[in-house]
Amino acid sequence: MVTVILVLIFLGILITVHEFGHFFACRISNINVEEFSIGFGPRLFSFKDKHGTQYSLSLIPFGGFVKIQGEEKSGAPSPGDFWPQPFYKKMFVVISGPLFNLVLAIVTFILGYSVVGYETVPLYSIYAVGNPAAGFIKGDSVISIDGKTINTVEDLYYYYSKRDTHTVKVIRNNEVVDITSIGRNFDSLNVVFNIPPLVHRVEKGSPAFKAGIKVGDLILKFNDVEVSTWNELVDSIRHNAGHQIVLTVLRSNDTLLVPLQVGSEASTEGVEIGRIGILAPSIRKRLNLVDAVSVSVVRSAEVTWTLIVYLVGLFVGKVPVSSLGGPIMIGKVIYSVSSYGLFQLLYLLGLISINLFIINLLPIPALDGWHFWVYFLEGILRREFSPEVKRIIQFVGFSLLIALMIVITIFDILRVFH
Repeated sequence: MVTVILVLIFLGILITVHEFGHFFACRISNINVEEFSIGFGPRLFSFKDKHGTQYSLSLIPFGGFVKIQGEEKSGAPSPGDFWPQPFYKKMFVVISGPLFNLVLAIVTFILGYSVVGYETVPLYSIYAVGNPAAGFIKGDSVISIDGKTINTVEDLYYYYSKRDTHTVKVIRNNEVVDITSIGRNFDSLNVVFNIPPLVHRVEKGSPAFKAGIKVGDLILKFNDVEVSTWNELVDSIRHNAGHQIVLTVLRSNDTLLVPLQVGSEASTEGVEIGRIGILAPSIRKRLNLVDAVSVSVVRSAEVTWTLIVYLVGLFVGKVPVSSLGGPIMIGKVIYSVSSYGLFQLLYLLGLISINLFIINLLPIPALDGWHFWVYFLEGILRREFSPEVKRIIQFVGFSLLIALMIVITIFDILRVFH
């Protein structure tokens, strides 16, 4: 039930913000809006403003809509009608919906990073060093790099990438020691930190969740092999995708044997890797507003580019259609992510909002991108295309979208049963 409510809230926010983008563009372009509704169906509450726009709260909470005055061409246009407007105003109105979804994504990221805070792995002492030239030894605790205080693994990687040569302060045998380290890639040092194999969070619906693994469990053994660090545990899980295993866990003062089957997912290289849905020990970190804005803009750009590459791969046949997800898949992801807290929910909302931004820019009939490019071509050619032809193309495009949604829903259902 909670998942259903979260899905409705997500859809409500995403579609309402999208439609508000169209509404905002109409208002500043002096185009009349007859109705702005949150939800569909019978009105529960409504009122009109001085511009004659009716604001409604409707019964069915699946988003909303904007009814723009004079969208269809008529013989005698009224002041404020949409259809006789210059092509650039029409383009602005249709593109503003997707743009507001992009703005929503950036805002949710900013709120997540600055107000809610995100979880990151604290910095533990060094457990092992694979590269003797690194200068570190087992037991060192890093406290600063080039004068910057280090509290998390994320800080370590960030500041280590800033220069080619670093002065690193560590606590070694209760004394502060300076180490000179060379390079911009900390991974090249093959340093392993002593992160304990302690379960900080369990993903809902995951193999660990189904097996009864709980927050606070300390993993002692993977099958019959002792594990001392989180890295050892993760490495064992990754190499046993789909296998039945037994974890020995310490819970309070009890030692338990927990059998479970490792799940699997494809890595970026296409190799199946194991996962059971547990999260390492972490601390909550908040960014100042300036850093949060910077990170959010960069993250939005990265996600946008990733989605563009994905769509190109889909159209050229390198990505299978079966990888697409619909409402059921979204609900499943929301269900899983909800166990990780508010930051992850906000981040997921931002990701879906960027998805809507990109999808609505595609020149597919019935989507905003189609209208945008139609108005653009009409402006360039200085003539309007036949309304009947546009209506037929839109109907065909809408029908294809419905068919695609049905196919995606079938894939979603098959995933659930799989």
